[in-house]
Amino acid sequence: MNLRETAKHQDCTFNIPNCCNYNRETTVLCHLPDDSGTGKMGGKTSDSISAAFGCSDCHDVIDRRSDKELSDADREFYMRRAMLRTWRTWIDMGVIKIEKTSR
Repeated sequence: MNLRETAKHQDCTFNIPNCCNYNRETTVLCHLPDDSGTGKMGGKTSDSISAAFGCSDCHDVIDRRSDKELSDADREFYMRRAMLRTWRTWIDMGVIKIEKTSR
């Protein structure tokens, strides 16, 4: 399954106050920085590990392409919260399955 396609028409999971446009038509799968070992900024990360559904306005703020600025701590908060919300949506959609193992 193409995880980027699952972002179409989804709610923005960032919901950054005074930023989010709440327009599902602009939602895409936003890649978030991680410590994947690439050692360079701007490198793409894994769709399934470090990504979130974001409207065009929140995406621009997270990627620092906007005049609206977040502190590093706030940016980190919104990215990780959005990532977890996206994972929950994928679980609800059946895209991610959690298997219980017996011990």
